[in-house]
Amino acid sequence: MLSLRARIFIVISLIVLVVTAIILLVLWQTRRANTPVAPDQAGENGDQTTSAAIDNTNFTPGAVAEPGGPTTVPAGTPIRQPTTTEAEQRGAREFAKVFVERYGSYTTDNDFQNILDLKPLVTAALWTRLSSQLQQPAGSGFVSVITAVASSELTSWANASAVVTVRTVRKQKTDGTADVSSQQTIVVTLQRNGNEWLVDSFKIQP
Repeated sequence: MLSLRARIFIVISLIVLVVTAIILLVLWQTRRANTPVAPDQAGENGDQTTSAAIDNTNFTPGAVAEPGGPTTVPAGTPIRQPTTTEAEQRGAREFAKVFVERYGSYTTDNDFQNILDLKPLVTAALWTRLSSQLQQPAGSGFVSVITAVASSELTSWANASAVVTVRTVRKQKTDGTADVSSQQTIVVTLQRNGNEWLVDSFKIQP
């Protein structure tokens, strides 16, 4: 039979072996957890997205457009140029818009400057009509009117004349009152003078 000293030695040895085995197991698990997982292994384990989800076998370069990128015209695509008539019609519309905005924008402080600015834009007959307004006395209170074109439409066209319907938005400011906004439609008749247009008449629609 083993002596007491021998039995104590055996017990202590077993305890040391068990503790050593536990420490080695913990170290092995820690080292395994800190080892990086390769992309292909991640796919096999199913715990990470595989890097082979999109590759050169299932992705076509240029198939996905960049958001907000500019639209390019393929080389060789013919670009339609406006005809001479279309260019002249566009010029007539723009001329009528300039006339309406100048005529309809003024203040009582500018001493009829908006009327004076129209002289090179109108026929002699229309200037006679407009210049008569220069003799009118200025009002006592301050008034400011700003006219902006909202749209224009060519309603009649001939070689020597054109009619343009111009729709505007007017903002009027008067001393002591709130600003007033209104809409106004003006029909402008143009007359060709050589290579340029002149306003021959205009009518403010009710």
